Order: sequence, then C-alpha cells, then structure tokens
Amino acid sequence: MSSLPPYQGRKRKLVLAFDVGTTYSGISYVILDPGQVPEIKGVTKFPAHEHVSGASKIPTIMYYDRTGKVRAVGAEATIDGIYETAEEEQWIKAEWWKLHLRSKYGSGRNLSSAIPALPLNKTIVEYLLECSSSYIKSTYPNGDDLWKSVMGDIEFVLSHPNGWEGTEQTQMRRAAVNGEGVVIVDAGGGTVDIGSYRKSQQGPKGAFEEIAPPQSYFHGSVFVSVHAEAFLENFLSDSPFSEDLDHIVKSFDKTTKLRFKSMEETQFIKFGSTRDNDAAHNIKFGQLKLPGSDVAQFFQPSIDCIVNAVLDQRKIAQKSISHVILVGGFAQSPWLYAKVQSALEPEGIATFVQKDTNKAVSHGTISFYLDHSVQSRVSKFTYGTMLEGTQVSENNEFKKTYTWISDSKQAFKFMDSIWCYRGNLANPKWKDEDTDNYSKVCYIEVDLSHVKLEKQRNSEKKKFYTVQYSIVLLFGMTELKAQIAWTEKRLSFRSPAKIIYDPDTKEV
Repeated sequence: MSSLPPYQGRKRKLVLAFDVGTTYSGISYVILDPGQVPEIKGVTKFPAHEHVSGASKIPTIMYYDRTGKVRAVGAEATIDGIYETAEEEQWIKAEWWKLHLRSKYGSGRNLSSAIPALPLNKTIVEYLLECSSSYIKSTYPNGDDLWKSVMGDIEFVLSHPNGWEGTEQTQMRRAAVNGEGVVIVDAGGGTVDIGSYRKSQQGPKGAFEEIAPPQSYFHGSVFVSVHAEAFLENFLSDSPFSEDLDHIVKSFDKTTKLRFKSMEETQFIKFGSTRDNDAAHNIKFGQLKLPGSDVAQFFQPSIDCIVNAVLDQRKIAQKSISHVILVGGFAQSPWLYAKVQSALEPEGIATFVQKDTNKAVSHGTISFYLDHSVQSRVSKFTYGTMLEGTQVSENNEFKKTYTWISDSKQAFKFMDSIWCYRGNLANPKWKDEDTDNYSKVCYIEVDLSHVKLEKQRNSEKKKFYTVQYSIVLLFGMTELKAQIAWTEKRLSFRSPAKIIYDPDTKEV
C-alpha cells in the first residue's frame, strides 16, 4: 500500500469502515493521532468466532424473535443447534438483505422472489459498532480509556462497489504498463462489480483514473446457490429427502460450492447420516451424488456475466485493457477463476486472482477515505448536458443557471429534479425521444430564502421577486454532490444542497 502522510488533524479521531456484504461483513479501522502515519487495521475477533484465529469476517445473518428482539447475529447465527432453536421458537431469519438496495433497473430488477423479506427497523450497524468497541477495548493497553477518548469523535464510512485496498493497487500498478487499462472484478456474495482503471498520467503519484463507466451485476455467489436450490427442488421433488432441501443447500454452500474445480469429477453433498439412503435419487450413506456437469451449470450464469462484462468494458474504455484482476470471496472459487481465465485468454486479456481478500473492501474503504486513490471517474449515464462516458475528475463541476420568479418570498424554497438517460442514443437532447429510458435520479433541495431578493413590479404595478441561481453538480467522488451558487453585490456565494432520493433510488 502506498505510504500515507502523517495525520494533520489537531486531535485523536477514530474512523470505522463497515463492509456490510450480502453474505459476509467485516470491519476495518484507523486511529488517527496528530503527526502520526495512519495504520489501517481490521477487527479480527467476533462473538462466537473467538476460536477462529484472525477471523476478519462474519456471516451477514441476523435472527429476531417474535417480539422483534435480536437473538443471534453473525457467527452466533451459525453455531450448532441455532437452526433447531430458531425453528422451535419461531425466530425470524434475515439474510441477503443488502440485495433489497438494488436498483429497479438492470440485472437486479426481477430478483424479489429470491430475496428473503426484510424485518422492519433492524440494523446490523449497531452490532458492528459493538464488535468494534469490544475489540479495541480488549486489544489495546488501557483499551477502555482509548475507546472513551475517541467515542465522541468517530467517523463512519460505509463501503460500496469500487473500493479496494493497497494489495489490489499494487497489482494494478504492475499490470498497468504503458498506460494500459486494468479491469477489477469484485466478485462477492451478492454482486459482481466491475471497474476499469489506469495509472493517472497527470495526477499525484500512485493515483488512478477510471476509463469506463463502472457496472454492477446480480451474479454473486449466492446466485450459484439459488440455481442449485432450483435444480435440487425439482430433482428431489418425489424423494423422501425433499423436506431436507434447505439443509442440503446449506451443505452445498459450505463444501461442494467452495471446492468445485472440475466438471469431469463427480460431486458429493454430505447432509445426513450413514442410514440416509435413496438410490433412485443418488443418495447413499447421507451423501447426494451429482455429476460435475450439473454443478458447472450452477456457476455458468456468473461466469458468462463476468466474461461479457469485461469484454463490454474493453469495448467502451477510453484506453486498451490488457489485464483483469479478480478479487472478493467468490473470486476464490477455482472453477470460476479457471473458466474466466480460459475465456479471456484468447481475447488477449491476462487474468489474475488476488488471494486472501477478506479485508479488501473494508480496508480499501478507509484507504480511499484517507488518500483518494482514484482521482477521476467516468459517468455511467447522461445527465443533462454531461454525456455518458465523460471522464470527471474529483473537482470537475457541471453548472446550470436558472432564474426564479415569484410574488411570494416563501416560494424561494423548492425542489429541482435531476434526470438521467439510460438508453443507447449517442447524444440525447429531448425527453420525447426514447422516453422510456429517462428516469428521475433525485431532487435537489433549493433554499434561496436567505438570499437578498430583487423586488420588481409588473405592468399592473404588482410586485414580484426574482433571483438568479445555479445548481452545481459534482460527480468525481463515489457519490453525487450538489451545491447552490448565487451572486450578491458582485460577490459569489455557495452552499451545500441537500439531495433527496425517492425510495426507488436509481444508481448515480
């Protein structure tokens, strides 16, 4: 990882990064002391996971009882006997809930039936904060005093796609020779996230710039299990073990899915005892036998997605792409890696897999918070006058000036809407062309009530007020930001603007 400069703040601060993944969650943190070089660390001890040395992630699973009280979280939700207890006491199991945050556009729009319902008003963030507190208190000398010194000044950073740590940055630097591009494929539990980068030619040393719009697809490892469950539900429909389907799929998740590497080898899912047999359905001594070719089909949609996404990135990238780096938990699958590698090699693209990326996202989240490794990005859609594919640095602004007129001072607080175009027109100009592909991204809350208004009178001598203002959009960071700009007495002023998203928030 590139060395970070000493912290310039005046007092100690704690930064916590929570990577709430679809299947696993992790925590990284950094204690910022004035004048000291920051050192990013991970929480490696969790409740019910104490026996696992250096454990950096816990399952993203929560159980609630019928009154809404949390009964088990993370590793606690997977200990022996918890499934039976949950069944007997009718606990509610929440998992995969991150997929509820998907856009209603793109590959995730039809997934509702596969995602368990989400209980109301529940959060894993409180639990991760408790884990952070417990870990820091027990790990450092005078840990209780250390926690008290920072608990009033904690900054929380929540990860989302395109965050990666120094290991991936180092591999990128090695691969991005002569200004060529590198595709990072973050294959996780719920999504496959694609980003393309190259070394920045003009920015600070060690900085990168995006060379194609990033994409996210719902083809993570949980969907291998979804395909397996659909196959097994049909295959075992007339078997006495059909009621064990959930247990069989869980066993597949823990063993067969992780080690599968050849479609020529017969695969076994151990789920029962030596007394469990059903010859008609290939069950013998508590093991279900499946041809490797069947298991390979469970992976195929994800493999096709990754290969096609990489080729799409190469097609639209502003520089040639020569390397792909696979990161994330799903990337550790030997079958996934082998098939992606063999598919891309004839295209002249070399594929590498980054081992041991359990902390990549949470570490990368803090790394980006501290040094902003990616200095410019590429717009995914057309926003007004900014076309899709426009490269945007962190400080680039997109500004549009308006005049607001009203006979009431109270009317100078209102909403403006921001629209984007998701279709295939190269240079869209009018919303009545390809109308189905225009969508409202968000609202910008405009408050001009504190601005000195110009009073005028119309031809009927009735007074009205006018003000000229601008909406400024900034896209260079990982999320949209907005400002309101205006002029008073030849002086320019700006203030942050509040962005309000609909419940069906679209990607920005």
